[in-house]
This record gives sequence, C-alpha cells and structure tokens, in this order.
Amino acid sequence: MLILSNIFTSAWQLSAMEGRARVERERFFSNVYSVYEALAMVGAAIATLASYVVVFAARAIHSRTLLKVSFSVPRFLAAMAVLVFECFPVEGERTAESVLCCAAVALLYVRPLIKAARSGFREILPRRHR
Repeated sequence: MLILSNIFTSAWQLSAMEGRARVERERFFSNVYSVYEALAMVGAAIATLASYVVVFAARAIHSRTLLKVSFSVPRFLAAMAVLVFECFPVEGERTAESVLCCAAVALLYVRPLIKAARSGFREILPRRHR
C-alpha cells in the first residue's frame, strides 16, 4: 500500500507541475487530494477491520486448543457488518449515523456484558452465610 501511495504521489506532483495556470494547478491538486484522502480512510478502515478479524480468529483458534470458549458467530458477524457500514458515515463526517452504528454494536453485546458482569460479581463478592 505504501509503494502504491508513493507512486501515486510522485505521478500526482509531476502532472500537477506541467505548464498549467496556477488556478488550474490548485483545482487539480485539490481534486486529486480529495480522491487520495478518501482512498487512504477507507484503506485504513479496511486494514483495521482485517487485522481485528485475523487477531480474533487466531485467538479463538488458539484458545480452543486450551479450553472451550463459546461465542456467538452470528452476533460477531452482525457486529462486523455494522462496523463495515460505519466506515461510510465516518468518511462522510456524519456523526449522528456513526454514533447510531456504535449504539447498534453496543446493543448487540448488552446481554453478554450483563451476564459476564453478574458472573464476575458473584466470583468477587463474598457469599452470604445463611
């Protein structure tokens, strides 16, 4: 990705300096930069998602060699789909839609978080004697 970025930047700079008027060069630079910027957030989002999925899968596979860990594959896939969709509102700087996506992911995990919290509190808190 870095090599492609460097090639693009070099070509962009060379073509922008060809015998054009200053206003045309500024417009050209602005247009090309907008495309470059969009391809770069999206690239970062895809890379982040891919690394998250790879690390999650590696940990899930490795953990199962030690003990059985249960998790909901449909919930995980739904959360990943929402996060992929969230790339678009984030890129468009639409905060309300992005917050809704975060809320949707949180709602997907409310029950497991509550269940884990209750279980954890039972382990930590002293038991009452009857």
